[in-house]
Amino acid sequence: MFIATFISLYLVVSIIYYGNKKEDYSHVRHTISELGEVTTPNSTIINWSVFFPVGLCLIGLPFLSPMPQNLMGLSLSLGFGYLIGAVFPCDEGSPMSGSLRQQIHNLGAGIQYFGSVYFLRETGQIPGLESMGYVAILVFMGAVILSISSFNAVRGLLQRIVELLLFGSLLYLLKLIQ
Repeated sequence: MFIATFISLYLVVSIIYYGNKKEDYSHVRHTISELGEVTTPNSTIINWSVFFPVGLCLIGLPFLSPMPQNLMGLSLSLGFGYLIGAVFPCDEGSPMSGSLRQQIHNLGAGIQYFGSVYFLRETGQIPGLESMGYVAILVFMGAVILSISSFNAVRGLLQRIVELLLFGSLLYLLKLIQ
C-alpha cells in the first residue's frame, strides 16, 4: 500500500510541477503524455524519471505482496500504460494518428485504459465491490471520449479524472486487502 500511495503522490506532484514548467501547457487542455512529448525540452527527464519508474513500480507491485488476480491485472494494466508511454513518447499534441512511435504510445494507453476497465468490471462482480463496476463504466466512457477530437478543449481534464478513478480504485482495493 505504501509503494502505491507514494507512486501516486509522486506522479501527481510531477505532473503539476512539470506542467507548470512547460510553456503554454494547460492541465485542462493537454494530456499527461504531452509533458513528455518528443518536442518538449524536458521529455527525457519526464519520461525516464517520472513515467518509467511509475510504470515499473506498478508492474512490480503484484510481485511485492500477494493480491487477488483482478487487482494484479489493474496494477499491471496501469503499469504497462505508463511504461510504454515512457519508452515510446507521444508526438506533439499526442494525436490519435501519427508516427509509428505514436501508434505504439496509443497502444500503451489502450492497454492501460481498456485493461483496467476489464479488471475493474470483473472486480465489480464480487459481492460488496459492485461500485468498481460503475467505475469501470466511467473509465470506459472517459477513454472513448478522450479519443473524440471535439473534446480537445477539455481532454487533459477528462484524462486526469480517468486517472484519478484508476489510481483511486487501485489504492482503495489495496487498502481492502490489508
